[in-house]
Amino acid sequence: MKKHGREDKTFGFYYKKAKTLAKVGVLAICAMFIFNLAHADKLGIHTVNPIKFQKLLAENGFKLDLNFIEKTPDSWGILSFDDKGMCVNTYRSLNFDNLNIITEIMWKSMEE
Repeated sequence: MKKHGREDKTFGFYYKKAKTLAKVGVLAICAMFIFNLAHADKLGIHTVNPIKFQKLLAENGFKLDLNFIEKTPDSWGILSFDDKGMCVNTYRSLNFDNLNIITEIMWKSMEE
Protein backbone atom coordinates (compact mmCIF):
# COMPACT_ATOMS: atom_id res chain seq x y z
CA MET A 1 0.00 0.00 0.00
CA LYS A 2 2.87 2.33 0.72
CA LYS A 3 4.21 1.51 -2.73
CA HIS A 4 1.07 2.93 -4.36
CA GLY A 5 0.78 5.90 -2.02
CA ARG A 6 -2.32 4.75 -0.16
CA GLU A 7 -2.90 4.88 3.53
CA ASP A 8 -4.08 1.98 5.67
CA LYS A 9 -7.30 3.85 6.54
CA THR A 10 -8.48 4.02 2.92
CA PHE A 11 -7.92 0.28 2.44
CA GLY A 12 -10.03 -0.47 5.51
CA PHE A 13 -12.74 1.89 4.27
CA TYR A 14 -12.93 0.29 0.83
CA TYR A 15 -12.75 -3.22 2.32
CA LYS A 16 -15.75 -2.52 4.60
CA LYS A 17 -17.63 -0.90 1.73
CA ALA A 18 -17.01 -3.93 -0.55
CA LYS A 19 -18.06 -6.30 2.23
CA THR A 20 -21.30 -4.35 2.79
CA LEU A 21 -22.07 -4.27 -0.93
CA ALA A 22 -21.49 -8.02 -1.17
CA LYS A 23 -23.98 -8.62 1.66
CA VAL A 24 -26.54 -6.33 0.01
CA GLY A 25 -26.02 -8.14 -3.30
CA VAL A 26 -26.62 -11.54 -1.72
CA LEU A 27 -29.75 -10.26 0.00
CA ALA A 28 -30.99 -8.75 -3.27
CA ILE A 29 -30.50 -12.06 -5.08
CA CYS A 30 -32.39 -13.90 -2.33
CA ALA A 31 -35.21 -11.36 -2.53
CA MET A 32 -35.44 -11.85 -6.30
CA PHE A 33 -35.75 -15.63 -5.84
CA ILE A 34 -38.52 -15.19 -3.27
CA PHE A 35 -40.32 -12.66 -5.47
CA ASN A 36 -39.94 -14.95 -8.48
CA LEU A 37 -41.66 -17.78 -6.61
CA ALA A 38 -44.49 -15.54 -5.47
CA HIS A 39 -45.58 -13.85 -8.69
CA ALA A 40 -48.36 -14.98 -11.00
CA ASP A 41 -47.85 -16.28 -14.51
CA LYS A 42 -49.50 -15.79 -17.88
CA LEU A 43 -50.00 -18.76 -20.19
CA GLY A 44 -50.90 -18.32 -23.81
CA ILE A 45 -53.40 -20.92 -25.00
CA HIS A 46 -54.71 -21.17 -28.53
CA THR A 47 -57.53 -23.10 -30.17
CA VAL A 48 -58.83 -24.73 -27.01
CA ASN A 49 -62.41 -25.21 -26.00
CA PRO A 50 -62.65 -23.00 -22.87
CA ILE A 51 -65.45 -25.00 -21.21
CA LYS A 52 -63.69 -28.33 -21.79
CA PHE A 53 -60.40 -26.80 -20.65
CA GLN A 54 -62.06 -25.54 -17.45
CA LYS A 55 -63.65 -28.96 -16.79
CA LEU A 56 -60.36 -30.85 -17.30
CA LEU A 57 -58.52 -28.41 -15.05
CA ALA A 58 -61.15 -28.87 -12.34
CA GLU A 59 -60.70 -32.65 -12.51
CA ASN A 60 -56.99 -32.13 -11.74
CA GLY A 61 -57.56 -29.68 -8.88
CA PHE A 62 -57.14 -26.36 -10.70
CA LYS A 63 -60.17 -24.06 -10.52
CA LEU A 64 -60.20 -21.81 -13.60
CA ASP A 65 -62.53 -18.82 -13.50
CA LEU A 66 -64.15 -17.56 -16.68
CA ASN A 67 -64.80 -14.15 -15.09
CA PHE A 68 -63.75 -12.24 -11.97
CA ILE A 69 -67.12 -12.72 -10.27
CA GLU A 70 -66.43 -16.47 -9.87
CA LYS A 71 -63.14 -15.90 -7.99
CA THR A 72 -62.85 -17.77 -4.67
CA PRO A 73 -59.87 -18.40 -2.36
CA ASP A 74 -59.23 -21.78 -4.03
CA SER A 75 -59.21 -20.30 -7.57
CA TRP A 76 -56.10 -21.01 -9.63
CA GLY A 77 -56.47 -18.60 -12.54
CA ILE A 78 -58.75 -16.73 -14.90
CA LEU A 79 -59.29 -17.08 -18.62
CA SER A 80 -58.71 -13.80 -20.45
CA PHE A 81 -57.95 -12.45 -23.91
CA ASP A 82 -55.06 -10.34 -25.11
CA ASP A 83 -53.78 -9.22 -28.50
CA LYS A 84 -52.45 -12.74 -29.29
CA GLY A 85 -55.58 -14.67 -28.34
CA MET A 86 -56.71 -16.59 -25.28
CA CYS A 87 -54.53 -16.75 -22.21
CA VAL A 88 -54.72 -17.87 -18.61
CA ASN A 89 -53.60 -15.45 -15.91
CA THR A 90 -52.73 -17.45 -12.82
CA TYR A 91 -53.14 -16.19 -9.27
CA ARG A 92 -50.15 -18.25 -8.11
CA SER A 93 -46.89 -19.09 -9.82
CA LEU A 94 -46.37 -22.26 -11.82
CA ASN A 95 -43.78 -24.91 -11.18
CA PHE A 96 -42.52 -27.59 -13.57
CA ASP A 97 -44.96 -30.22 -12.26
CA ASN A 98 -47.96 -27.93 -12.80
CA LEU A 99 -46.74 -26.89 -16.23
CA ASN A 100 -46.63 -30.51 -17.44
CA ILE A 101 -50.17 -31.13 -16.19
CA ILE A 102 -51.48 -27.91 -17.77
CA THR A 103 -49.82 -28.77 -21.09
CA GLU A 104 -51.43 -32.23 -21.13
CA ILE A 105 -54.82 -30.71 -20.31
CA MET A 106 -54.40 -28.13 -23.07
CA TRP A 107 -53.71 -30.85 -25.65
CA LYS A 108 -56.68 -32.91 -24.42
CA SER A 109 -59.01 -29.92 -24.65
CA MET A 110 -57.98 -29.39 -28.30
CA GLU A 111 -59.05 -32.91 -29.25
CA GLU A 112 -62.57 -33.34 -30.45
